Amino acid sequence: MLSSLEGTQIFPKSITKEESFNTATDELQEGIDNSNRHLVPDGKYYIFHKSNGDQIAKATMQIDNGKFIVLKGSRCLPCDKDWMLEPRRTAIIENGILTNNVVCNSPSTAGWVVLGNANNGGLTWRTKDGKSINIFRNKRK
Repeated sequence: MLSSLEGTQIFPKSITKEESFNTATDELQEGIDNSNRHLVPDGKYYIFHKSNGDQIAKATMQIDNGKFIVLKGSRCLPCDKDWMLEPRRTAIIENGILTNNVVCNSPSTAGWVVLGNANNGGLTWRTKDGKSINIFRNKRK
């Protein structure tokens, strides 16, 4: 959808701006889900990260049929940001420990839950032998 600076809708005219926005949002979400789904095999993946303040994040993510699930018991870093992704905002973290499983739509969102900030989930999450999960994505290109 395109609009002029005055807010007049110039394309597409057959639907409202809201309908156009909702359609674009749905298409984007489907694209995100489809681009991540099944690129990385189902299984467990790990983060071990030491922050500048010597705090440690140690987490496990289970991928199950395209869902990225940060498992309860994961150690998360504090987040002091005013804004955060919904999965992190709604996660129950007590004394740095995640007390519930958190389902995410991407490895980067799962990394946000653990690290409390933006990250490249393809580089952040690792196999049990320490390789980034990008190895699976790169194999399928």
